[in-house]
Amino acid sequence: FAGKAAFDLHHECYPKVYASPGQVIGCEFVIRNTGTVPIQSCRITGSRLNAVCPTGMIPPGGSVLVKGSYTSTLADVGKNIVIDYKIEGLQQ
Repeated sequence: FAGKAAFDLHHECYPKVYASPGQVIGCEFVIRNTGTVPIQSCRITGSRLNAVCPTGMIPPGGSVLVKGSYTSTLADVGKNIVIDYKIEGLQQ
C-alpha cells in the first residue's frame, strides 16, 4: 500500500491595498498535510514574494506557517494587492 501526498493551503496578505512606495506587505501561508505520507520539503515562490518554508518534514495531519513579504513600489500605489505564488517541492 503506497501512501498519498496531498496538502491544503490557506493564505492572507495585509494590508489589502498599497498606500505608498516602500510599504511592506506581509503574507502568511499555512500549508497542512492532508495526505497519508510526510511531506519532506516545500518552497513558495512568486514574482513579488519573498517567503521561506521552515526546514523539516510535515507529518500527515501536521501543518507549517510560512511568512513572506513584498515591498511595494511607486507603480503599485493605489492598486489592489495581487501576490502570485506557487508551491514547489512538495515531496514525499
